[in-house]
Amino acid sequence: VALVVSNASASANLDSALSSIPAQEVVVEPGDSIWGLAGPHQVDGYSTSELAQWIFEKNSLSTSSLQPGQVLLVPASN
Repeated sequence: VALVVSNASASANLDSALSSIPAQEVVVEPGDSIWGLAGPHQVDGYSTSELAQWIFEKNSLSTSSLQPGQVLLVPASN
């Protein structure tokens, strides 16, 4: 039970920290992916995987398929 509580607490802490990341808008280009957008928009202390999840959630995406011309919020690089 402690492990579950610990994981939930860590997840909540990560969610809180990720919610404080400033955002900027980008226009999706042909061939772009969430992972590909997360790579060049690195934020100190966060993995590309965490930032890809941030992009997915911040933009309320229901699929990982992106459309050229789509405007997305990405982390403002520091």
